[in-house]
Amino acid sequence: MTAGDPAGIGPEILAAAWRALRSEGPVFLAIADPEALARLTGVPVATIADPAEAETVFGRALPVLPLSWP
Repeated sequence: MTAGDPAGIGPEILAAAWRALRSEGPVFLAIADPEALARLTGVPVATIADPAEAETVFGRALPVLPLSWP
């Protein structure tokens, strides 16, 4: 999932989805700026380098494939 506009509701939707699904899945990842996403949502994030890593961190943190926001 992409977070969309950092000033919009996308980050909150990602955080709510992760909170609801972190124990049972399905696993997903965010494509966003990890630091900004953590700051905006308050959820733990884990920066990943490959989408295949998402499953290993999903239960403890929202996996984020880094993409810089302006």
